Amino acid sequence: MPDATSALSSAVSPPILIVEDDPALRKAMLLMLRLNGHTAVVSAATLAEALQSVDSAAPSHVIVDFNLPDGFGTDLLRHIRAHGMETHVLMITGSADLTIADQAHDLGVDVFLTKPPDWDKITDWLAQS
Repeated sequence: MPDATSALSSAVSPPILIVEDDPALRKAMLLMLRLNGHTAVVSAATLAEALQSVDSAAPSHVIVDFNLPDGFGTDLLRHIRAHGMETHVLMITGSADLTIADQAHDLGVDVFLTKPPDWDKITDWLAQS
């Protein structure tokens, strides 16, 4: 018979991590996810914070901006893949540069969106992955 701790840990879902340096957009995404029933949501504003969150919280999904103050979203994606994490990743960017999209897809990003992000595409991605 499982103990209370193992039953509790199996009932808690891994968090969704939002990595966005724009405070208004980060707050809007947090609110949107929580309004859609995702209660386990954490956020980071820099690559360094995101790396720490990925290593400590093992999120199931990551929504990450390509351009961060201290690196790139692809750096986080490389870290996730190098550590064998099966984390689903959606990348957003303010740039329409197809080279960035190709690079992200080569690294295994699930979805690549330009800003402003399409909320329906984000919620569909979360529901399907």
